[in-house]
Amino acid sequence: MAKEANAIGPWAFLAGIVIALLAAFVTGMDSTILLVLTVLGLIVGILNVGDSEVLKFLVGTIAFIVAGSSLNPIFVIIPGVGIQLAMAMTYLVTFVSPAAAVVAIKAIYDVSKDR
Repeated sequence: MAKEANAIGPWAFLAGIVIALLAAFVTGMDSTILLVLTVLGLIVGILNVGDSEVLKFLVGTIAFIVAGSSLNPIFVIIPGVGIQLAMAMTYLVTFVSPAAAVVAIKAIYDVSKDR
């Protein structure tokens, strides 16, 4: 079972990235896509991040969420593909945010249980 869970995590990460990018250019904004990305993000947060990776993961996700949110107004003004780029970034942030939340909760728990 542990081997199967270890295989699911990387595939969930890859699926989230591919779905986010494809959906932005094919479907536009869709609540079903948002839900799927949220679930995949939760899976990634639960299965992919080990104890030794927590700090790097959280710093990386915080930087990505801030940068992604800040770039959306810039993307929108690009002729032709700006809306799709902004949507892709929104989808990617939607995918990464639940993973960051799960890892942050695990980190907070680990810190609080030691005291």
